Amino acid sequence: MLRRARALAGRERVSVGAVRRVGLRRSRNSDGEVVDQPRSGYVFPLELSAVEPRTYAPLLPPEARAAVRELGRGEALLSRTSARLRRLRAGDRLELTGRRSLRVAGVVDDELFRRAEIVVNAREGARLGAQRRWAFVPYAGDPGRPADALREVGGPELRVRDLGRAPWPSFLRILPQATLKERFGEFAVRADGDAGSVVVDPAWVRRNVIAARVPILGGVSCHREMIGPLRRALGELRRRGLARLVDPSDYAGCYAAKDIATTGAVSRHAWGLAIDLNAAANPYGERSTQDPRLVEAMERNGFAWGGRWPTPDAMHFEYVGEGTGPGA
Repeated sequence: MLRRARALAGRERVSVGAVRRVGLRRSRNSDGEVVDQPRSGYVFPLELSAVEPRTYAPLLPPEARAAVRELGRGEALLSRTSARLRRLRAGDRLELTGRRSLRVAGVVDDELFRRAEIVVNAREGARLGAQRRWAFVPYAGDPGRPADALREVGGPELRVRDLGRAPWPSFLRILPQATLKERFGEFAVRADGDAGSVVVDPAWVRRNVIAARVPILGGVSCHREMIGPLRRALGELRRRGLARLVDPSDYAGCYAAKDIATTGAVSRHAWGLAIDLNAAANPYGERSTQDPRLVEAMERNGFAWGGRWPTPDAMHFEYVGEGTGPGA
């Protein structure tokens, strides 16, 4: 697919992006002093993106191109939110699992890479095990025909979208992980023996995940910040005589310490900020059977719905903050 896209658009006009979850063991400032370090046996999970500087830089606004174009071996860029959260700046260092160390080469606006906390060049990404997930193909002229042509060469597995000012793709309304950490708290994890699961620092869980009762479902365990909005959304359904839209026997949980199977990133369930409703009736990747009135009530109370994603996850409702609608 990548070869066909490059043949259509021209090799120099296609840039490839890769992603990887990495573990931060320790960070140091430029004087070598430790800035942050989780407790023994744990790491802070970071979302890393790898780009081809020569082909990716031209896709960015002019003021951001130099930082990406000059990104070298053993170097990384931090998003502004990540730099603030990590309390790091240019010249400081990130010490990762596998005895990898990256020097912070600079700090860039969050929107230039959207979901990434740290960005490296493609070769560094390959050394860290990043997997290709995106191809960026800018086009000019007739906006319809190039997209149609790309779909034709790529087949059904190629998604063509207008990504706006920043080329890195992002699911509708999903909070970047750095923003999630800043708003709801950062935890450290250690790998569990079971594939797809993680062990979240128990101290963080005790502070942030609570058991509570909510309308329709009864008992749930979620992040404390999500309980109120969830109660309001489900209470609204019950007051309107729509409680039947949620099947309590088909509730698949809220807090769950696990990875996202398709990407390896830490699931929002590990924060206790996502809830799966009518799960068996809405399997991952399948067309939604959710009633629009349920979706509207959840979105009105600050939840993003997975049924709007490119690969739908219609059971999944993820808390992103109150007062936002589906187009925010």
